Amino acid sequence: MKKYKGPMADDFTGRIGHIVVKRWMGIKVITTCPDMSRVKPSAAQLQEKSRFKEAVAYARSVLADPRQAAVYKTKIPTGQSVYHAAIAEYMRKPEVKNPAITSMFIKGDVSIPGLLEEIRSGEFKTRILNKSKRVLKGF
Repeated sequence: MKKYKGPMADDFTGRIGHIVVKRWMGIKVITTCPDMSRVKPSAAQLQEKSRFKEAVAYARSVLADPRQAAVYKTKIPTGQSVYHAAIAEYMRKPEVKNPAITSMFIKGDVSIPGLLEEIRSGEFKTRILNKSKRVLKGF
């Protein structure tokens, strides 16, 4: 007697058109895709979506640069991808400890993930921009 291993086998999950096959509470379930046409995201949700879009662009730029990708490969555990590590690092908010703001400069302990490695490797570059986003000369 032959056993059938078709699309409803235990190893299949995913979406085909508007039908979703997933595991819910340990049970195989077939549902339709949710209709999100009437849902209006909040301003905060739109802002996070935009920030995540920037994170994806950053991760792609890391993958495009072999030197940056190599730096990430040394920092991540085995099995984690450089792409996902770059997104995670971008999405983490920098920690500023004991800031003392004076005119244009911030003094204090600043902790930004990956910044120390960039400074040590000589890849860190600084630019000062004016309000119209143009680079100020002499800095």
